[in-house]
Amino acid sequence: MKVNEHTKYTTQPTAIGSSVIGIKYNKGIIIATDNRINSYGYKKYTDISRIAKINKNTIIGSGGEYSDFQEISRLMLEKADEDELYNGVDNFLGPKEFTNYLSFISYEKRNKMNPYWNTTVIGGFDSEGKPFLNSVDQFGTKYSNNYLYTGFATYFAGPILDNSRAKDSDNLSRENAIALINEVFKVLFYRDANAGNHINYGILEKDESNQINFITASEKLNTNWEHELFKTSQNQRYHPIA
Repeated sequence: MKVNEHTKYTTQPTAIGSSVIGIKYNKGIIIATDNRINSYGYKKYTDISRIAKINKNTIIGSGGEYSDFQEISRLMLEKADEDELYNGVDNFLGPKEFTNYLSFISYEKRNKMNPYWNTTVIGGFDSEGKPFLNSVDQFGTKYSNNYLYTGFATYFAGPILDNSRAKDSDNLSRENAIALINEVFKVLFYRDANAGNHINYGILEKDESNQINFITASEKLNTNWEHELFKTSQNQRYHPIA
């Protein structure tokens, strides 16, 4: 087979979204991202949502290359449409099945040296009606927990969430879950040059009648740049003592 010499693979992401945070709580799951897309270190878009609803049981949020998130969303929505058209009544695919599907195609793309350059958080309600949260990285690796974080949040979210009520999802309310998410994103806004301070939330929640509702919300973080060190410190080169 002759290889097209003009074919080029993406070797480095260009339109990049920052961290994603997912949390289970007592009535469902929340996936949150900021609304900024950066290109080559510059702020390019400030009104982009990186959260998508796949079907009534599943939502996703992705950090990394935005075009790859769009492609992943398209593939998963096609699979959801096939599932819905099977008999027009039932949905057989949920977040667990979509996680396995995305893990498979991500692993296949990785083996072809053309991976999806992102990590995707997948949440929803499984076949037993319980909240489900999982993530899939560019290598197809899956990870499940009561709370998940990607990107730069890997360095800062752990101490905040590991010592919080996020570990006890059965007794965590939506308000407290959002407060924890905002606490992490506030740290990221101060520490991550690619992070924004407008946060988008995708919420999948069961009401009193056991009906699953998809709720979207957004919020601007209350941040403060008037700290004394911010005013007085300078970009001085660090010289370690020999």
